[in-house]
Amino acid sequence: MSRDRTVINNTGGGDIIGVNVSGTGNIVGKQITLGNLSVNAQQLEKVSDKYAESLQEFSMAVNEQIKAHNISREQIAPTQEGLENLTKEVSGLKEGEVLIAKKKKMNAIISDIATNLIRVLPKTAETIATFTPLAPFSKLIGESVEGIVKAVQSESQG
Repeated sequence: MSRDRTVINNTGGGDIIGVNVSGTGNIVGKQITLGNLSVNAQQLEKVSDKYAESLQEFSMAVNEQIKAHNISREQIAPTQEGLENLTKEVSGLKEGEVLIAKKKKMNAIISDIATNLIRVLPKTAETIATFTPLAPFSKLIGESVEGIVKAVQSESQG
Protein backbone atom coordinates (compact mmCIF):
# COMPACT_ATOMS: atom_id res chain seq x y z
CA MET A 1 0.00 0.00 0.00
CA SER A 2 1.44 3.31 -1.06
CA ARG A 3 0.72 6.59 0.70
CA ASP A 4 1.20 9.89 -1.05
CA ARG A 5 2.52 12.66 1.11
CA THR A 6 2.12 16.30 0.35
CA VAL A 7 4.33 18.79 2.09
CA ILE A 8 3.06 22.31 2.59
CA ASN A 9 6.00 24.66 2.87
CA ASN A 10 6.25 28.25 4.06
CA THR A 11 3.49 28.04 6.62
CA GLY A 12 4.04 30.61 9.32
CA GLY A 13 1.65 28.92 11.68
CA GLY A 14 -1.76 27.40 12.11
CA ASP A 15 -3.07 23.87 12.16
CA ILE A 16 -3.30 21.78 9.03
CA ILE A 17 -5.48 18.72 9.40
CA GLY A 18 -5.99 15.87 6.97
CA VAL A 19 -7.25 12.32 7.39
CA ASN A 20 -7.65 10.12 4.31
CA VAL A 21 -7.88 13.22 2.12
CA SER A 22 -7.37 12.73 -1.60
CA GLY A 23 -7.63 14.87 -4.67
CA THR A 24 -6.39 18.43 -5.00
CA GLY A 25 -7.18 21.60 -3.10
CA ASN A 26 -8.29 19.81 0.05
CA ILE A 27 -6.74 21.63 2.96
CA VAL A 28 -8.62 21.84 6.21
CA GLY A 29 -7.20 24.09 8.84
CA LYS A 30 -7.51 27.14 10.97
CA GLN A 31 -5.54 30.34 10.91
CA ILE A 32 -3.13 29.03 8.28
CA THR A 33 -0.46 31.51 7.27
CA LEU A 34 0.98 31.14 3.79
CA GLY A 35 3.30 34.09 3.54
CA ASN A 36 3.74 36.71 6.19
CA LEU A 37 0.39 38.47 6.55
CA SER A 38 -2.89 36.67 7.17
CA VAL A 39 -6.48 37.28 8.10
CA ASN A 40 -8.04 35.09 10.78
CA ALA A 41 -10.61 32.89 9.02
CA GLN A 42 -12.80 32.64 12.11
CA GLN A 43 -12.88 36.43 12.44
CA LEU A 44 -13.66 36.81 8.71
CA GLU A 45 -16.81 34.74 9.16
CA LYS A 46 -18.24 37.69 11.12
CA VAL A 47 -17.38 40.20 8.37
CA SER A 48 -19.65 41.01 5.42
CA ASP A 49 -18.52 39.43 2.15
CA LYS A 50 -17.50 42.74 0.60
CA TYR A 51 -15.11 43.64 3.42
CA ALA A 52 -13.89 40.07 3.95
CA GLU A 53 -12.87 39.87 0.29
CA SER A 54 -11.22 43.27 0.56
CA LEU A 55 -9.16 42.21 3.59
CA GLN A 56 -8.10 38.95 1.96
CA GLU A 57 -7.06 40.67 -1.28
CA PHE A 58 -5.12 43.26 0.69
CA SER A 59 -3.23 40.60 2.65
CA MET A 60 -2.35 38.80 -0.60
CA ALA A 61 -1.13 42.05 -2.20
CA VAL A 62 1.00 42.83 0.85
CA ASN A 63 2.40 39.29 0.86
CA GLU A 64 3.53 39.77 -2.75
CA GLN A 65 5.36 42.96 -1.73
CA ILE A 66 6.83 41.26 1.35
CA LYS A 67 8.27 38.45 -0.78
CA ALA A 68 9.49 40.79 -3.52
CA HIS A 69 11.38 42.95 -1.02
CA ASN A 70 12.43 40.26 1.51
CA ILE A 71 10.61 41.85 4.44
CA SER A 72 10.99 39.91 7.69
CA ARG A 73 8.14 38.76 9.94
CA GLU A 74 9.38 41.11 12.65
CA GLN A 75 9.11 44.09 10.30
CA ILE A 76 5.59 43.16 9.27
CA ALA A 77 4.31 42.33 12.78
CA PRO A 78 2.75 45.80 13.37
CA THR A 79 0.93 45.50 10.04
CA GLN A 80 -0.39 42.07 11.03
CA GLU A 81 -1.67 43.54 14.28
CA GLY A 82 -3.30 46.40 12.39
CA LEU A 83 -4.98 44.01 9.97
CA GLU A 84 -6.35 42.00 12.90
CA ASN A 85 -7.65 45.20 14.54
CA LEU A 86 -9.28 46.37 11.30
CA THR A 87 -10.95 42.98 10.89
CA LYS A 88 -12.31 43.19 14.44
CA GLU A 89 -13.65 46.71 13.87
CA VAL A 90 -15.54 45.77 10.71
CA SER A 91 -16.76 42.52 12.27
CA GLY A 92 -20.53 42.50 12.58
CA LEU A 93 -21.00 45.71 10.56
CA LYS A 94 -23.55 45.54 7.79
CA GLU A 95 -22.59 47.01 4.43
CA GLY A 96 -23.30 50.72 4.46
CA GLU A 97 -23.59 50.86 8.26
CA VAL A 98 -21.31 53.50 9.73
CA LEU A 99 -20.86 54.30 13.39
CA ILE A 100 -18.89 57.46 14.19
CA ALA A 101 -16.67 55.83 16.83
CA LYS A 102 -15.85 52.91 14.52
CA LYS A 103 -15.28 55.29 11.62
CA LYS A 104 -12.60 57.18 13.55
CA LYS A 105 -11.01 54.01 14.88
CA MET A 106 -10.85 52.37 11.43
CA ASN A 107 -9.36 55.54 9.96
CA ALA A 108 -6.63 55.46 12.62
CA ILE A 109 -5.99 51.75 12.06
CA ILE A 110 -5.65 52.21 8.28
CA SER A 111 -3.29 55.14 8.90
CA ASP A 112 -1.20 52.95 11.21
CA ILE A 113 -1.12 50.12 8.67
CA ALA A 114 0.01 52.57 5.99
CA THR A 115 2.68 54.02 8.29
CA ASN A 116 4.02 50.58 9.14
CA LEU A 117 4.09 49.35 5.54
CA ILE A 118 5.61 52.53 4.16
CA ARG A 119 8.33 52.23 6.79
CA VAL A 120 9.41 48.81 5.43
CA LEU A 121 8.44 48.92 1.73
CA PRO A 122 9.93 51.15 -0.98
CA LYS A 123 8.15 54.47 -1.34
CA THR A 124 6.74 53.79 -4.80
CA ALA A 125 3.43 53.90 -6.63
CA GLU A 126 3.43 50.10 -6.37
CA THR A 127 3.32 50.38 -2.57
CA ILE A 128 0.34 52.74 -2.79
CA ALA A 129 -1.36 50.34 -5.22
CA THR A 130 -1.03 47.59 -2.59
CA PHE A 131 -3.80 49.41 -0.68
CA THR A 132 -6.25 49.34 -3.63
CA PRO A 133 -8.14 46.30 -2.25
CA LEU A 134 -9.06 48.38 0.82
CA ALA A 135 -10.99 50.88 -1.35
CA PRO A 136 -14.39 49.64 -0.02
CA PHE A 137 -13.33 50.94 3.40
CA SER A 138 -13.30 54.51 2.01
CA LYS A 139 -17.08 54.73 2.41
CA LEU A 140 -16.88 53.41 5.96
CA ILE A 141 -14.27 55.93 7.08
CA GLY A 142 -15.52 58.85 4.99
CA GLU A 143 -12.15 59.38 3.35
CA SER A 144 -10.19 57.81 0.51
CA VAL A 145 -7.85 55.02 1.62
CA GLU A 146 -5.53 56.02 -1.22
CA GLY A 147 -5.56 59.60 0.11
CA ILE A 148 -4.58 58.39 3.58
CA VAL A 149 -1.73 56.32 2.16
CA LYS A 150 -0.45 59.20 0.02
CA ALA A 151 -0.59 61.56 3.01
CA VAL A 152 1.30 59.09 5.20
CA GLN A 153 3.85 58.56 2.44
CA SER A 154 4.43 62.31 1.99
CA GLU A 155 4.79 62.78 5.76
CA SER A 156 7.38 60.02 5.93
CA GLN A 157 9.44 61.69 3.20
CA GLY A 158 9.43 65.04 4.96
